[in-house]
Amino acid sequence: MTQMKILFVDDEINIIQGLKRMLYPFRKEWTMSFCNSGEEALQLLASEKFDVVVSDMRMPKIDGLHLFTQIKELYPNIVRIILSGYTEKDAILNLPNVAHQFLSKPCDANVLKDSIERISKLRSFVNNRKILDLISGISTIPTLPDIYVKLQKEIGSSAASVKGIGEIISKDVAMTTKILQLVNSAFFGVSQKITDPVYAVSFLGFETIKSLALYVKIFSSLNYNDYNKFFAERVFQHSYKVGELARKIIRTEVYEKSVLDITFLGGLVHDIGKLILLQTQDYTEKIHKSMTGDKISYVDAEYKLFETSHSEVGAYLLGLWGLPVSILEIAAFHDLPLKAEDIEASPMSAVHLANILAKQEKFDPYVLRELYPDNKLVKNICTNFENGDFKDEQ
Repeated sequence: MTQMKILFVDDEINIIQGLKRMLYPFRKEWTMSFCNSGEEALQLLASEKFDVVVSDMRMPKIDGLHLFTQIKELYPNIVRIILSGYTEKDAILNLPNVAHQFLSKPCDANVLKDSIERISKLRSFVNNRKILDLISGISTIPTLPDIYVKLQKEIGSSAASVKGIGEIISKDVAMTTKILQLVNSAFFGVSQKITDPVYAVSFLGFETIKSLALYVKIFSSLNYNDYNKFFAERVFQHSYKVGELARKIIRTEVYEKSVLDITFLGGLVHDIGKLILLQTQDYTEKIHKSMTGDKISYVDAEYKLFETSHSEVGAYLLGLWGLPVSILEIAAFHDLPLKAEDIEASPMSAVHLANILAKQEKFDPYVLRELYPDNKLVKNICTNFENGDFKDEQ
């Protein structure tokens, strides 16, 4: 594996010197360059190829926002990370459009190292340079949606309220439409039509809303023809069902809210790589032609055509955004068979099993017994099904 080339940009000499000292142990793994201005950074980028740029926000002449705007236009395959203590509201709200991650100063050495290491490891998912360029270079490749950032901040505040979350949602037409469509769908079986985003928030819950915001904004930011839009909608419906099923599965064993939230989000984004690969020419047609002609699985068809799969592509994208490693693992490995002894009450296992169940025409948990006959979690799922805990899935 070739060394990653990383460019660090900061107008404060002391910061640059500190970064050099902090990252010195990585000199054999990374090729690192350092500069003191946006102008100097652009000059270096014009003459050398970099994989990652880590920049301060507030700098004279060309600040971090404008630097990354230019980098996105000129070198869209470069991973862009802001490392700054600058938090002016207008600038921060624009960051999700041009930066993949935002890290605050002072930044713990391990946090910065982990962020860059995660990107390095995720690149190993995609071993074909053509596909790596495709993932990072598609003109409509989504960055972390700003509404997700706003909701995350609001939910994390001590003053978080249903009204406040509802107001954020209501300012986004696409998000409002999708949330109301979902809450009034057969998924929930509400007796009376819900038309108020605030009530929808109270019905679905903060974390579900935040997770949906992530997915919906990605869906709405990408370009689809009519056929691909239909396919993307099916991906969304399947993903939501997996998220809900996975949460029900793990809730029979685990009661910690944070684990339930991670499980739902993991289920919701497990197939997100498909939405990215839909941006390639004739993706669905090529996949289905290969599956039919070669009599191979969906994932095998992806590997034959692209030397990678939607799983690795999704994990790579989620890693760019700095989502938890547990979410990346779900995206990367949800389609891989698990050893029976490895299936326990964890988000990864719950999504894996939910994904199998959601692909069936009729909900039948007993199919899991055929795959994992002696597994405790699978036995409990079947018992809970018999007791009526999954009655709305039948």
